[in-house]
Amino acid sequence: MNRRKIVLWVVCVIAGLLLVFAISIPNLMRSKGSANEANLASQIRTARTSQITAEQKAEEKLALVPQAAGPEKKLVYKMQNWG
Repeated sequence: MNRRKIVLWVVCVIAGLLLVFAISIPNLMRSKGSANEANLASQIRTARTSQITAEQKAEEKLALVPQAAGPEKKLVYKMQNWG
């Protein structure tokens, strides 16, 4: 009789642990997915900021200068940035 009680307790404990795991594992996976998504959004923002900064620096080096022969404009490198 004593052995049956021990086996029953062990089975109940294992069933309880499985129940806790069944509830907590999906929540942990969801939170991990949310964290990965937030990290990706942050990396995209950083990459976009770097791209904008590089474009702005390139635009500082290039100036739009009207041509003498018409309304078109061409990109010309500013002389002050040469060396």
